[in-house]
Amino acid sequence: MWSMGGGSRTVKVLQGVMLCWLLGWYIKCYFFLPYFLEVTFRVPVHHRLFPAFFENPLVSTICYLLPLISVPAILRPGRRRMIFTTALMAVCSFILMGHINTYNDATFVTSFWVALWMLFVAWRYDVAERETAEQACPIASWMMGVIFLAGAVGKLTPEYLSGEAFFRIFWPDNVTWPHSWLLATYSKSQLATISFYMSRMIIGMELFLAGIPFYGSRHKYWVAPVILVCFTITNTWAILSVLSCLIGMMLGCWFLSGRKATADA
Repeated sequence: MWSMGGGSRTVKVLQGVMLCWLLGWYIKCYFFLPYFLEVTFRVPVHHRLFPAFFENPLVSTICYLLPLISVPAILRPGRRRMIFTTALMAVCSFILMGHINTYNDATFVTSFWVALWMLFVAWRYDVAERETAEQACPIASWMMGVIFLAGAVGKLTPEYLSGEAFFRIFWPDNVTWPHSWLLATYSKSQLATISFYMSRMIIGMELFLAGIPFYGSRHKYWVAPVILVCFTITNTWAILSVLSCLIGMMLGCWFLSGRKATADA
C-alpha cells in the first residue's frame, strides 16, 4: 500500500501528476537515450552564446536521467521526499530548457512549469486540501493559458493559416494513424484542403485553451485534457512528451477541486 500521509487527495494528485510528468519526459527515450549517451559525446555542439556548462554533454545526460529517482517518492510519498523530487524535476527541466542539446524541444518547457506547480503543491503537503485547491488550480489555469496563448499567436502567420505549414510538416514523413490512412485515401490537393481546416481547428483549440483562466466552471479541468488528446491524434503520439505533464496537471486540478475537497476545512 502507498503511504498516504498528509491530505490523501493532495498526495494522490501529486503522485498522478508526477507519473504523467515522467511519462512525457521518457516517452521519447527511444530517441533521447542514444542521443544523450552517444551522439552528444561523439558530435558535441558549441556556440558562443552558450556557457560551457550548457554545452557539456554530460550535464544534459545526467539531467535527463536524474528524474528517475522520483519513483521511490511516488511509491512512498512524504513531504520532504515530494519537495526534493519535484524541485529536482524543476532544476533538471530548467537546465535542459537552456542546454544547447535540448533548448529547441518544448518537452522541457512544459515540464519545467508543471514541475514548479508540483513543487508548490508538495510544499503545501500538510495544508488543508480546500486551501491548496483554491491556490493551485488558478495557478495551473494561468500556466495553461499563457502556454497556449503563445502557441496560438505563433501560428497566426499566412503559412499556417493557409494550411501550407501544416501540410509541409505533418504529411511527408508522418506514418502514424490517422495520417497514414489519410495519405493512402486522399489526393495531394485534398490533403491540402484537409490541412487548411486542421490548421484552423488547432489554432481555435489553442485559443480556447488560452482562455482557461477566465472560465468559471471546474469542468474546464477535464475538457482541457480531452482537447490535448485531440492534439495528439491530429499530430503524432510523440507530442505527448510536451502534453502529458499538462494533461496530468489539469486532471489533478479536476480531482483536487472536487466537491469533497472544497467541502473540507
